[in-house]
Amino acid sequence: MTIEEIIARQRELLNLAQGEGRALTDEERNEFDSLQRALESMRTAPGGEGGGAVGGQAAGADGGNSGDGGEDSARQIETERNRIRQIEDLCREFHMDDQARGFIDNGSTLEQVRAAVIEHMRQTGAPVHTSARITDSAEDKFRRAASDSILMRAGIKIHGPRRVVGRRFM
Repeated sequence: MTIEEIIARQRELLNLAQGEGRALTDEERNEFDSLQRALESMRTAPGGEGGGAVGGQAAGADGGNSGDGGEDSARQIETERNRIRQIEDLCREFHMDDQARGFIDNGSTLEQVRAAVIEHMRQTGAPVHTSARITDSAEDKFRRAASDSILMRAGIKIHGPRRVVGRRFM
Protein backbone atom coordinates (compact mmCIF):
# COMPACT_ATOMS: atom_id res chain seq x y z
CA MET A 1 0.00 0.00 0.00
CA THR A 2 1.13 3.52 -0.65
CA ILE A 3 0.97 6.29 1.89
CA GLU A 4 -2.06 7.75 0.12
CA GLU A 5 -3.92 4.43 0.24
CA ILE A 6 -3.13 4.02 3.96
CA ILE A 7 -4.40 7.49 4.78
CA ALA A 8 -7.49 6.96 2.62
CA ARG A 9 -8.31 3.70 4.44
CA GLN A 10 -7.81 5.33 7.84
CA ARG A 11 -10.14 8.16 6.87
CA GLU A 12 -12.65 5.64 5.59
CA LEU A 13 -12.63 3.83 8.96
CA LEU A 14 -13.00 7.10 10.89
CA ASN A 15 -15.74 8.46 8.63
CA LEU A 16 -17.71 5.21 8.84
CA ALA A 17 -17.66 5.26 12.65
CA GLN A 18 -18.34 8.98 12.81
CA GLY A 19 -21.22 8.67 10.34
CA GLU A 20 -22.81 6.03 12.57
CA GLY A 21 -22.19 8.16 15.67
CA ARG A 22 -19.99 5.65 17.47
CA ALA A 23 -16.39 4.92 18.37
CA LEU A 24 -14.22 2.52 16.42
CA THR A 25 -14.87 -1.16 17.08
CA ASP A 26 -12.00 -3.36 18.26
CA GLU A 27 -11.40 -4.70 14.73
CA GLU A 28 -11.49 -1.21 13.26
CA ARG A 29 -9.15 0.09 15.97
CA ASN A 30 -6.71 -2.79 15.34
CA GLU A 31 -6.76 -2.15 11.59
CA PHE A 32 -6.33 1.59 12.13
CA ASP A 33 -3.38 1.01 14.49
CA SER A 34 -1.67 -1.42 12.09
CA LEU A 35 -2.13 1.07 9.25
CA GLN A 36 -0.67 3.81 11.46
CA ARG A 37 2.37 1.67 12.27
CA ALA A 38 2.87 0.96 8.57
CA LEU A 39 2.54 4.66 7.78
CA GLU A 40 5.08 5.63 10.44
CA SER A 41 7.54 2.99 9.27
CA MET A 42 7.19 4.26 5.68
CA ARG A 43 7.75 7.85 6.76
CA THR A 44 10.81 7.03 8.87
CA ALA A 45 12.33 4.78 6.20
CA PRO A 46 15.07 6.36 4.05
CA GLY A 47 13.36 8.51 1.43
CA GLY A 48 9.99 8.19 3.19
CA GLU A 49 9.28 11.66 4.58
CA GLY A 50 11.24 13.77 2.21
CA GLY A 51 11.01 11.32 -0.65
CA GLY A 52 9.68 13.75 -3.23
CA ALA A 53 6.12 13.45 -4.49
CA VAL A 54 4.95 10.63 -2.24
CA GLY A 55 5.92 12.42 0.97
CA GLY A 56 4.48 15.70 -0.28
CA GLN A 57 1.23 14.06 -1.33
CA ALA A 58 0.85 12.42 2.05
CA ALA A 59 1.32 15.72 3.81
CA GLY A 60 -1.21 17.38 1.52
CA ALA A 61 -3.71 14.57 1.96
CA ASP A 62 -3.25 14.61 5.70
CA GLY A 63 -3.87 18.23 6.47
CA GLY A 64 -4.72 20.21 3.32
CA ASN A 65 -7.73 18.76 1.51
CA SER A 66 -10.37 18.58 4.20
CA GLY A 67 -10.88 21.11 6.93
CA ASP A 68 -11.11 18.46 9.64
CA GLY A 69 -7.97 16.47 8.78
CA GLY A 70 -5.99 18.40 11.37
CA GLU A 71 -8.78 18.03 13.88
CA ASP A 72 -8.84 14.26 13.31
CA SER A 73 -5.11 13.93 13.93
CA ALA A 74 -5.32 16.20 16.97
CA ARG A 75 -8.23 14.11 18.26
CA GLN A 76 -6.26 10.91 17.68
CA ILE A 77 -3.25 12.33 19.50
CA GLU A 78 -5.42 13.37 22.43
CA THR A 79 -7.09 9.93 22.49
CA GLU A 80 -3.70 8.24 22.58
CA ARG A 81 -2.50 10.54 25.36
CA ASN A 82 -5.60 9.73 27.38
CA ARG A 83 -5.04 6.00 26.83
CA ILE A 84 -1.43 6.30 28.01
CA ARG A 85 -2.43 8.40 31.03
CA GLN A 86 -5.15 5.95 32.06
CA ILE A 87 -2.85 2.95 31.67
CA GLU A 88 -0.15 4.62 33.76
CA ASP A 89 -2.65 5.62 36.46
CA LEU A 90 -4.15 2.13 36.59
CA CYS A 91 -0.76 0.45 36.79
CA ARG A 92 0.45 2.89 39.46
CA GLU A 93 -2.68 2.35 41.55
CA PHE A 94 -2.19 -1.42 41.60
CA HIS A 95 1.61 -1.37 41.96
CA MET A 96 2.33 -2.53 38.40
CA ASP A 97 4.47 0.48 37.39
CA ASP A 98 7.10 -1.75 35.80
CA GLN A 99 4.54 -3.23 33.39
CA ALA A 100 2.92 0.03 32.24
CA ARG A 101 5.51 0.73 29.52
CA GLY A 102 4.95 -2.73 28.00
CA PHE A 103 1.18 -2.19 27.82
CA ILE A 104 1.68 1.19 26.18
CA ASP A 105 4.28 -0.02 23.69
CA ASN A 106 2.34 -3.05 22.50
CA GLY A 107 -0.84 -1.00 21.95
CA SER A 108 -2.94 -2.71 24.62
CA THR A 109 -6.40 -1.28 25.08
CA LEU A 110 -7.57 -0.07 28.45
CA GLU A 111 -9.82 -3.12 28.73
CA GLN A 112 -6.85 -5.45 28.15
CA VAL A 113 -4.89 -3.63 30.85
CA ARG A 114 -7.82 -3.91 33.25
CA ALA A 115 -7.96 -7.65 32.61
CA ALA A 116 -4.22 -7.90 33.30
CA VAL A 117 -4.66 -5.92 36.54
CA ILE A 118 -7.44 -8.25 37.68
CA GLU A 119 -5.28 -11.27 36.92
CA HIS A 120 -2.38 -9.65 38.83
CA MET A 121 -4.68 -9.06 41.79
CA ARG A 122 -5.85 -12.68 41.71
CA GLN A 123 -2.29 -13.94 41.82
CA THR A 124 -0.81 -11.53 44.34
CA GLY A 125 -3.68 -10.13 46.35
CA ALA A 126 -5.93 -13.08 47.04
CA PRO A 127 -7.77 -12.73 50.34
CA VAL A 128 -6.27 -14.58 53.28
CA HIS A 129 -8.64 -17.00 54.96
CA THR A 130 -8.29 -17.04 58.74
CA SER A 131 -10.27 -18.53 61.54
CA ALA A 132 -10.00 -15.57 63.93
CA ARG A 133 -13.25 -14.70 65.65
CA ILE A 134 -14.20 -11.80 67.83
CA THR A 135 -16.54 -12.96 70.51
CA ASP A 136 -16.94 -10.32 73.20
CA SER A 137 -15.42 -6.95 73.73
CA ALA A 138 -14.20 -5.81 77.14
CA GLU A 139 -17.26 -3.58 77.45
CA ASP A 140 -19.58 -6.54 76.89
CA LYS A 141 -17.79 -8.55 79.58
CA PHE A 142 -17.94 -5.64 82.02
CA ARG A 143 -21.68 -5.16 81.46
CA ARG A 144 -22.32 -8.85 82.03
CA ALA A 145 -20.24 -8.88 85.22
CA ALA A 146 -21.96 -5.74 86.51
CA SER A 147 -25.35 -7.24 85.75
CA ASP A 148 -24.39 -10.46 87.55
CA SER A 149 -23.18 -8.55 90.62
CA ILE A 150 -26.42 -6.55 90.85
CA LEU A 151 -28.47 -9.72 90.61
CA MET A 152 -26.32 -11.45 93.26
CA ARG A 153 -26.76 -8.50 95.67
CA ALA A 154 -30.48 -8.77 95.17
CA GLY A 155 -30.28 -12.36 96.34
CA ILE A 156 -30.83 -14.01 92.99
CA LYS A 157 -28.70 -17.07 92.42
CA ILE A 158 -26.59 -16.89 89.27
CA HIS A 159 -25.39 -20.04 87.62
CA GLY A 160 -21.66 -19.53 87.10
CA PRO A 161 -21.08 -15.83 87.74
CA ARG A 162 -18.16 -14.27 85.94
CA ARG A 163 -15.09 -13.34 87.93
CA VAL A 164 -13.15 -10.10 87.68
CA VAL A 165 -9.39 -10.60 87.48
CA GLY A 166 -7.55 -7.30 87.43
CA ARG A 167 -9.17 -5.48 84.52
CA ARG A 168 -9.96 -8.67 82.64
CA PHE A 169 -13.19 -10.58 82.96
CA MET A 170 -13.41 -14.30 82.68
